[in-house]
Amino acid sequence: MIEDRPAALKNRVEYFTLPTKPFFLSWNWVPELVKASLVPLGGIQPITGKMAELAGCVIYDDPSEEEVRYFRSIEAKFQPVLLVMSLATISGSEDALVGVPYAISAIPMSKRGVVTTVDIDSVKANQGGAAFAKADWCYFGFDPFVGQWSAFSKAETILDMKGGKGYVDELGVVVGMYYLRTEYDRDDVSEVDRFLPDEKSRKRFLRNRIKTVYQPFKRVEARRIWGVQTPIELFLYQELLFRGFKPQLQQLVFPDGRTYPSLYDSYADVETRHELHLLTEIDLYFPDQRLAVFCDGRHHGKGKQIERDAKIDKQLAEFGISTVRVSGKLIIQDLAAAADTVCQKLYQRMDQTSADSKVG
Repeated sequence: MIEDRPAALKNRVEYFTLPTKPFFLSWNWVPELVKASLVPLGGIQPITGKMAELAGCVIYDDPSEEEVRYFRSIEAKFQPVLLVMSLATISGSEDALVGVPYAISAIPMSKRGVVTTVDIDSVKANQGGAAFAKADWCYFGFDPFVGQWSAFSKAETILDMKGGKGYVDELGVVVGMYYLRTEYDRDDVSEVDRFLPDEKSRKRFLRNRIKTVYQPFKRVEARRIWGVQTPIELFLYQELLFRGFKPQLQQLVFPDGRTYPSLYDSYADVETRHELHLLTEIDLYFPDQRLAVFCDGRHHGKGKQIERDAKIDKQLAEFGISTVRVSGKLIIQDLAAAADTVCQKLYQRMDQTSADSKVG
């Protein structure tokens, strides 16, 4: 369960209110290439040249008989992995409730704290995950920051059980499933990467894919694919959403001033093919106002980190990006004041943008 919730959030009636019926998931908040990267994640992963050869170059989630015989012959093992979307808020009318995401994670299925491992016959019996996907599954008490939860069942069962009471941000909605091979030849992996400009970008993309979604799990954990990194970011994000603002999450900035909503977007840009090192990752970003919001934990107020933060702020300013830093302590103890600090800076940037447009 997510801890240290600010009183300002807990005092909101809507903050501890769950829907009592099904709702929609808003994918509009997720970067396009992140969404596209999730589409191929079904059936057996990663896909290899050997699998394509066995399946006649047309691969389905439900493995072919040739694939089954092959994996059975080598005694292959697989980890069932779920793709889970965590929700910051659920809003809208009773007829059109929409969940706004703050994270997407990959987490292995498990039993008594041990990662589940199955053979190819189990994969085939579940049609490569198709049988599992026929129902809407959901975690409750789900904490994507530590990979823990209190309940797992069909979404309808969870909502009925909670009776409209509970924290929305502890709902983890399953949006996908795949079977991860515990052993495979990395040089034989066949990835969907036609959107990338060159071979170097494809290699960088594959390295990231292996790290986040293809690396076999040694323990039960939630691996972040997209979204906020810490609870303090989530709390400030939620407060800004309640106030009607819609910042982007985890905007990447490179030393030449280029900004991207995800690593996949940076890989797709031919101008970053030389693999520039990342300058910083903005926690909450307002692109129209070019305002970067950083939620600084305890280590940001110590030693050389202060100097590093000041250097980053200076470099961002050279790119026309203004920064505001909010301490985690302030977010926890006085969330309203923390959000006021952001809003004040945001209004200043809005006024400046308006003035600049009139001059132009």
